[in-house]
Amino acid sequence: MIRQAILTDIPNIVAVNIKSWQQVYKGLIPDDILSNLSHEERIERWQAGFKNK
Repeated sequence: MIRQAILTDIPNIVAVNIKSWQQVYKGLIPDDILSNLSHEERIERWQAGFKNK
């Protein structure tokens, strides 16, 4: 079943987003950047996006 995301989904969305970046961009973006992607920062961005809708 596909449903619209809700605020409580954001931490899981961010986890998938970061893992995706780390896999897809490995070798294209320096490893130290990929390993230091901030869950907290991305959560804040997603939350701000939800509030703007």
